[in-house]
Amino acid sequence: MFNQRIKSSNCQFDYWNKPIQLNVNYNKKNSVFSIISTSGNSNIKSINNNSGFSLGPQTNRAYIIHNNKICDWNDATKSFARFNLLEQSIQFDINPIKTARGQNVSIYLTPMTGNKDDNYCDIHQSICLELDLIEANCNGIQLTVHSPTDVSSGGKCGTDGCYVSAIQKPDICNLLNDNSGWITVKTTFDKNGTMNVYLNNTLYFEGKQQLTENAKSDIVKIMKSTGVVVIASLWGNNNKGDSPTGMEWLNKCKNSCSSVPDPNSLETVVSYKNFIISGGLKGDSPSPSPSPSPSPSPSPSPSPSPSPSPSPSPSPSPSPSPSPSPSPSPSPSPSPSPSPIPSPSPSPSPSPSPSPSPSPSPSPSPSPSPSPSPSPKNNIIAIISIILSVLIIFYAIYLLII
Repeated sequence: MFNQRIKSSNCQFDYWNKPIQLNVNYNKKNSVFSIISTSGNSNIKSINNNSGFSLGPQTNRAYIIHNNKICDWNDATKSFARFNLLEQSIQFDINPIKTARGQNVSIYLTPMTGNKDDNYCDIHQSICLELDLIEANCNGIQLTVHSPTDVSSGGKCGTDGCYVSAIQKPDICNLLNDNSGWITVKTTFDKNGTMNVYLNNTLYFEGKQQLTENAKSDIVKIMKSTGVVVIASLWGNNNKGDSPTGMEWLNKCKNSCSSVPDPNSLETVVSYKNFIISGGLKGDSPSPSPSPSPSPSPSPSPSPSPSPSPSPSPSPSPSPSPSPSPSPSPSPSPSPSPSPIPSPSPSPSPSPSPSPSPSPSPSPSPSPSPSPSPSPKNNIIAIISIILSVLIIFYAIYLLII
């Protein structure tokens, strides 16, 4: 449960709980996020010009959030940075060589949709998807995926998880002795939920071989719905020195762990830096905001349209109407927003413009013949008169014969 020691009077965290800045290379741009901890930030220190942080021995969990102006933990739970990492990746550096055999430091991803006040969930609490990108101490490394669907169905990636450690890949232990203990962890996801984890550019966790269909389906579902929250954690036997009790499953290497500090000191236990994240940040997309903007532009367009409509009545009579019809009508149609609005309102030229609306385009060529538009009536009269004349002639001939 989140600690509640907060100065709510001025809507600011006190120094003990103040969020710590974390600079992240997000989608190839330097972006400012924050780190905040469930156990207070007194044991979290910013390192490497705010591009990383370290955890002290009494820290529990720390979260990446995207808002450093929060008043209480309620706001914090609403400010989790949630990522959709499908077809994207997350990368960071971790140094676990000062972590004792009885401890576990990790970076993992969960949807944080639990039913408690802090929304926390993992494979054991408020059971949910848990992706352990790395769990480590001075004597072991493990990469694990836990699927909630496999928990309920008894699948391989359930409570114990689908994992890779020194049991499957003994050379993983060498990473604790290289580069002064710094390990670069890069995790990629494809569109089908297959997760691959690379340590120092070598593929150690191959999702194609490790993951069940349930696990991949859970990953896709969560990424598309809530997204995942990045969590750094330190837990275990903080006060029992180098005792491996409770962490036997993790301690699979044969390292001396000579760098582990006295557990009673406040010396740094683990450090993280150089976060590189690509992917969609839930709630960060500007796509909804443009949608209203087009709506105003169409709205005026209907209003001008009535204004030209009255003028068509005079326009058909003048024969000039054919001349505007070929060119003006095509030009307004490609660019509805600019042209329909200016053309009706600025000038009386609407009279030519409406001429396209009746679209007398077929009538330009016959326009000379239609000019006797009254001729249809005259023709009818003429025909009737001819018929009468013929009848009169026939009647006269009939009289003569009689």
